[in-house]
Amino acid sequence: MRKIHRSNRGVEIDMEALRLQNEKAVAVGNMRVNARGDELGPGGEVVKTAKERVEPYYRDNPKAVKRVSLKSPLSDDEKELLDEPEKVVKKERTEKPAKAKAPTQKEVELPDKSIKITDIKE
Repeated sequence: MRKIHRSNRGVEIDMEALRLQNEKAVAVGNMRVNARGDELGPGGEVVKTAKERVEPYYRDNPKAVKRVSLKSPLSDDEKELLDEPEKVVKKERTEKPAKAKAPTQKEVELPDKSIKITDIKE
């Protein structure tokens, strides 16, 4: 999905289209790459694609990328349910929600508009 940005002057800019238009343009800097990250040789010829450039690094450094699940680890029961979805049964909630505690203090406004906190007498 393309996202249209609006400049300060109200001009609409499609950043995705702009990026695709200029992906073969030589990037500014001393790395000799284009906007996609492909390594360029003499005359702007592509010597190595971006994927070919980074593959050796990730192959030689397996700890460079960690795959972490944002979900909590699954129990054995949950793993079985994923394998056989027809066994899915709604679990009833066994825990009762905790009751809110009654307040033990209250605020009292004094005649000089200041506030005093006092204990509630039972």
